[in-house]
Amino acid sequence: MGFRHLFGFNLAMLGKQGWKLQTEPDTIVTRIYKAKYFPRTDFLGARLGHNPSYIWRSIFASQVLVRGGQRWRVGNGRNINVWKDPWLRSEENSFISSPIINGLELEDLLSLDGITWNWQSINELINERDRAEIRKIMPSFQENEDKLIWKFNSKGHYTVKSAYRYAMESLVNNEEYRIPGDWMRMWKMQIPQKCKWLGICYCNGVQHVNSPE
Repeated sequence: MGFRHLFGFNLAMLGKQGWKLQTEPDTIVTRIYKAKYFPRTDFLGARLGHNPSYIWRSIFASQVLVRGGQRWRVGNGRNINVWKDPWLRSEENSFISSPIINGLELEDLLSLDGITWNWQSINELINERDRAEIRKIMPSFQENEDKLIWKFNSKGHYTVKSAYRYAMESLVNNEEYRIPGDWMRMWKMQIPQKCKWLGICYCNGVQHVNSPE
């Protein structure tokens, strides 16, 4: 399956449960855990608590993974805190890096019709890096609600594979699994591929018929 690091794979699997606790607040499982461990906040705001169960202790460990992979898909903007929530499309850093302006809401960055960005305000209040990221967002503020998505998947869905890759690249020390060299060059080499039984050889996309061995 391509999973070489047991801790990284385990963390990615636990992250799937943590992601559900964060994004599916109405399920029975989430309600049970919320009532016991985080009644006044969400999963990422939860604490380990006193005498936690083994299952909760395990899922709790995935907070760092869920926190690093979540991003808000901008809808009407009502659930997004401009300064505290990740809503930019950058995978490296989805948070606003501009100096905080007290009282500024996402609605203040919209035009009067509520369906386009107010670039006059953005240019005055937001730095160049954040402006470049905002340009990547196509607003649909009037119709859609804000939604938490997994930013390492093109469809916004949490997958163990993408979570494992993120964990190995950013959260886990994986130096022992790295092999020096430009291994991507191997896939570009024109190496003949020979079929032993049919005596067919493919080289540079051309088929040659050889005598069977």
